[in-house]
Amino acid sequence: MPESHNGVVQHSVAVTTLVQDRRLLETRHHYQFFATFDGAEYLVWGTAAEEVPEPVGDVTVKTVQVENGYLHQFWLPAPMQRGRTYDLRFVMKGDPGDPLWLMGEGLAFHEPVRIARFEARFQGECPPVVWSYSGLTALEQPGIPRATNQLGLDPKRTVQAEFYDLYGGLYSGLAWDW
Repeated sequence: MPESHNGVVQHSVAVTTLVQDRRLLETRHHYQFFATFDGAEYLVWGTAAEEVPEPVGDVTVKTVQVENGYLHQFWLPAPMQRGRTYDLRFVMKGDPGDPLWLMGEGLAFHEPVRIARFEARFQGECPPVVWSYSGLTALEQPGIPRATNQLGLDPKRTVQAEFYDLYGGLYSGLAWDW
């Protein structure tokens, strides 16, 4: 497992995606980490999506537009303290007017994370094929559904995948085909 080179060590990442009739309702993010030095005031999460995250709890967000997307700075109520554990939670809302169907949810893991859990909940129409993927480049994701990576929906119309020791800027997540 590579050593983290930033100010935090990520223990776990949980991403829950809610889909209704092929459209994104929202994605809930939960990051658990501990600080490796004193004084860091915020964390940065980058995305190509224009939507601004809605923080949960006592955190504020400042968004900076960059050439290929957006950097969301999550400011904590006080600077982080070395060895202390923190939780960061936020929600990304879907655009009901978006003409595109949601085809999956994944993240690139530039910093090591010990455990990553992805969950998708479907309301209304459910996709006939759902699969998990891990260790793919941006150009390879979401991969191809195969017998070894296909997932079935449970009675609540939910699917889950769990991954361990992710890093290297490679993508992992869930995908589906309508």
